[in-house]
Amino acid sequence: MEARPSSDHEESLRVFDLLMERQGIRVPTDRRLGAFAVHLELSQMAERLRVERPAESEPSNVFTLTALLREADSNAS
Repeated sequence: MEARPSSDHEESLRVFDLLMERQGIRVPTDRRLGAFAVHLELSQMAERLRVERPAESEPSNVFTLTALLREADSNAS
């Protein structure tokens, strides 16, 4: 007996197909379910990343490109 995807899964797959179509991306049939699985995982990851965080959760230091370039120049000399 073959497992049938849930209606939520089927709806998510339709949304995925619509998103790919809107972006002009043609997903080969043999890779569709794999690409869909990656889409679901990335969507879940984005949900976890896009939450309000307190200032304390920010890094204590900030790197700037100019500082890194100065350091690279001094090491090259």
